[in-house]
Amino acid sequence: MMIKGTPRPSIRLKLGEVPKYPFVNVPFDVAIHLVDETGQLKCGDEIPLNVKLCFDEKPLRDCEEGLLVLDGPPPKISKTGTATIRVRLTALSMRYENKKFIIYASIDNTSGPYVSPAVSEPMLCIRYRLKILEDSIPDIWYKDEGGRDKCIDLTVQLQDQNQELIVSRKVPLRVTLLYES
Repeated sequence: MMIKGTPRPSIRLKLGEVPKYPFVNVPFDVAIHLVDETGQLKCGDEIPLNVKLCFDEKPLRDCEEGLLVLDGPPPKISKTGTATIRVRLTALSMRYENKKFIIYASIDNTSGPYVSPAVSEPMLCIRYRLKILEDSIPDIWYKDEGGRDKCIDLTVQLQDQNQELIVSRKVPLRVTLLYES
């Protein structure tokens, strides 16, 4: 029995980590949990999920249909309070002015207690990735020692989703020196 004036229990969906830079058309798994206000899993019934892709904007704006593909059966929270869905993004962020995408998960709140939706961390969907080879990075380097000729030689590669080297494409680079502090 609920006493008038007491807050209703807070139940929400919580998404697991997503890649910051997923590759276009490469599937990845996303964990979704049904949790209470203390973060404990809520177990019980199976609950169908609604999952969509939005742009990382305020207010949220849905992406066009088909940019997020769910691989597998329709998503639902299991009796254990969790779901794992396999998704893939079918368009590059570059096609949308480099806007980041987020995954938005919700349930139909027309019956039962209200469940707050969840959003993922923002993702920038890419085709290739730049990688600085570890063995080309010096252990210690001081910018202010050595004058104008002081530089760092780094080996940078353009790689695809299989970490294969891409040599057929030229990419202009902009180099920025960032300080640790």
